Amino acid sequence: MLSSPLSVHLEVTDSCNNLCSHCYGSSWIRPGSKTKPEIIDVARKIIENDLFDVTITGGEPLLIGIERLSKIFQLFNNHDIRFTLNTNGRLLNKETCQSLKQYELGNVLISLHSWVDALHDEIVNIPNAATETKAGIKNALEAGLSVTVNQVIDNRNIDTMYSSSKELENIGVHLLSFTRALSPLDVDYHIEMVDAVRFLDEFIRCKEKLNIPVVSLLPIPFCADSRVKDLKGKLRCSGGISTAVVSCYGDVRFCPHDTQVWGNVFQEDLESIWKQIVRWRNGISAPSECVTCSFVADCGGGCRVASKLCFNDYRAKDPWARNTVTNYRRKVIFDEFDPDSLYILLSDIRWRKENEYFLLHYKNGNLLVNFDGVKFLESLPQKFIPNELLSANSKNREMQFEYLKILYNSGLLVKAMNSWE
Repeated sequence: MLSSPLSVHLEVTDSCNNLCSHCYGSSWIRPGSKTKPEIIDVARKIIENDLFDVTITGGEPLLIGIERLSKIFQLFNNHDIRFTLNTNGRLLNKETCQSLKQYELGNVLISLHSWVDALHDEIVNIPNAATETKAGIKNALEAGLSVTVNQVIDNRNIDTMYSSSKELENIGVHLLSFTRALSPLDVDYHIEMVDAVRFLDEFIRCKEKLNIPVVSLLPIPFCADSRVKDLKGKLRCSGGISTAVVSCYGDVRFCPHDTQVWGNVFQEDLESIWKQIVRWRNGISAPSECVTCSFVADCGGGCRVASKLCFNDYRAKDPWARNTVTNYRRKVIFDEFDPDSLYILLSDIRWRKENEYFLLHYKNGNLLVNFDGVKFLESLPQKFIPNELLSANSKNREMQFEYLKILYNSGLLVKAMNSWE
């Protein structure tokens, strides 16, 4: 169990200038029900923990103004916490985008649910919203920001999923993400969930035909379709495992889509709240039907909130799940580690203490190592050839070679394409 989350979704406001029926904010936002603290004070509370990343979201975070956001950005920069921004893009004018670039924003995720203006406007329930969001995307790209565009997919926009994505690729978007639409919890209406096979038809079409990365932001159970297990970049739920959510009131939840509050950072520390969440989350780690499934280690049984929504039980099967699979053996294939090749060590490795170990955090994942492992990692040059680095008479040579293989297989070491890289 981690001592605290690795990353947090910080909901900096409960206000929004869109009215999306699928928005999970409809579950937790209760306007006027509480006294709202200064958002910078909420941010100060969460940095008391050794976080690596924060996703700044809302509501619509740009509604609090770039001046207030910039104070949060500076706070995170001062504590070596990377941050990204989720927005509907309508307020991304040129000046705002330049400010975001100045504060080294890691990525901006912008929601555009269809390139067809009338359809996007229908989904967000605001006239002319698509025009403003498209302008925001273009402003962000022109400012040199890394831009992801997310489409929440329901039965209204499934037919424009590929054509919209092609248009976004053409204007230079860096990454595309998709989310199957779920009804918010505790609301008096229902959004029909798109069929899994239909979603995957379009999702795989985008992955195969577009020249930019394509991902899903909600976990997909492997048994939903025989093609899922072969997809690259698969995602399992991290809520209550490595991530948590903190609202603008300081309330802590395990998932942005969930409603249950486990504590408030102004009343107890995040570490204590996190321990409660993890204990509960371990109890719903996967549905009982999935325990014997060959896929469960990879997909975790899918989305727990989707199960709660459809069956009123976090332990129920994901509504996209099908039959348990027991005859599949996962193949993990690594390129052979060649001690005579040139390797490059990732430059963006951070770590924190976890009991008697250190947790390495990097772009492609996390790795637990001991103190000697950290010291050896610190001694490595950014580029090296293992056989030249570790001479025949090096102390602990074989052990260090094995460690280098682990680093390589974990994605911390990358084999250079050419010897002069």
